[in-house]
Amino acid sequence: MVSGRLVKSAGINKKPHGTTSGSVAFGQCFVAMNTTRDDLNFSFVQHPLHADSVTAYNSRDLDRWADLYHQESVLLDSSGKQAAVGRKEIRSALERFLALNGKMQIQTVYAIQYGDLTVLRGAIELDYQDQAGTPQKMVTESIEIATRGSDGIWRFKMDHPFGALPKIAEI
Repeated sequence: MVSGRLVKSAGINKKPHGTTSGSVAFGQCFVAMNTTRDDLNFSFVQHPLHADSVTAYNSRDLDRWADLYHQESVLLDSSGKQAAVGRKEIRSALERFLALNGKMQIQTVYAIQYGDLTVLRGAIELDYQDQAGTPQKMVTESIEIATRGSDGIWRFKMDHPFGALPKIAEI
C-alpha cells in the first residue's frame, strides 16, 4: 500500500523528515516498507560473517563454517545454475573446498544492512596447491544475502561465491 492505495509494481512515497514508506510487489508476495534513511547502514569494512567464514575455513572447522548457513539456505556453484540447498548439502559442498587445504581471505567490498537483513559483496582469494604441488589461486567476487538470528549470529540465506563476476558468454 502506498499512501493508502494498492500498487501493482514498486512504489515509494517520500514523506517529510527523510522517512520513506511504500511497498514492493513481487508476484503474489506484497512487502510493505516503512523505513527511514537512519535504518539503512552502508559499510565498507570487514563484515562479521566474512570474518567468521575466513576463520572457520583457515582453522579447518567444517562444523563452524556450515553453521554460518541457515538450515534452509542456498549455496550456488560457479555457473549459478546448480545449488546446494539446505545446510546438509551445503556442508558437503564446503567440505570439498576444505579438502584443498588452502588459505582463504575475504575482503568485504560492501555490506548494506537494514535491521537483521544484509546484502554483502566480497572479494575472495583462496591460495592452495594442486595435486602436483603447484601453487594455485582462486579469485572470485561474491554476493550474499544474510540474516541475523535471535542469537545475534549472522548466517547466509543465499550465497553465490561467483555472483559478482562479469557474465561469461556460454559457448
